[in-house]
Amino acid sequence: MVLIDITGPIYTGMWSYEAPYPQIKLEPIPQPPWVEAAVYANLITGLSTQTGTYLETAAHINPDAICLDVIELRDLFLRETVIINVAARSEARQPITQEELETSLGDFVIKPQTAIIVGTGWGQYWHEDFYLSAAPYFTSEAMDWLLSMSPFLIGADSPRWDNLKSPQGFWENFFDSGTLLLAPVINIEQVKARTCRLIVLPLKLTGTSAAPSRAVLVIE
Repeated sequence: MVLIDITGPIYTGMWSYEAPYPQIKLEPIPQPPWVEAAVYANLITGLSTQTGTYLETAAHINPDAICLDVIELRDLFLRETVIINVAARSEARQPITQEELETSLGDFVIKPQTAIIVGTGWGQYWHEDFYLSAAPYFTSEAMDWLLSMSPFLIGADSPRWDNLKSPQGFWENFFDSGTLLLAPVINIEQVKARTCRLIVLPLKLTGTSAAPSRAVLVIE
């Protein structure tokens, strides 16, 4: 059995979505006067529910939708998963197209309620200044094709799935389908197997649409 951690690291000064999203900072907490022995801990400021790798429900755009804490833990443990790796991106804001997804998948049939994770090799740029601004995005046709598989979850190694200068218009259909979103992840290009199992454990926050999560692929 092989475990591949697909969680992006969280650290001071890491990439963040634009304002009003905050910049994350980890700093030492001073020695508490009510403890005799030396102890060490950190204060985390600027942590949003969409910091790093996060899991998200439709409550992101619909306040009446289910929040993340309602999702059953068993549904997030060893979920059957299909990996679709496409050609690595070399230029800014390149689209992920339906044609290349279909070509990569070939004749493989995805069962309903499977998790689908799309890899573009972009996770290797997690620490780069251009990681967010130059990330690849899904075309509307590509996303509609993925949703036609009735997945439980769609994940990808891009931090910005839409093109803000030319919106693709798939978000309403995405969240209306009940599909969960897992992004951005890393190390997908390391996965050579077509199928594996996904474990994703979000922080146990109540009443939120999303939460930072630890995500791991299990390959037999």
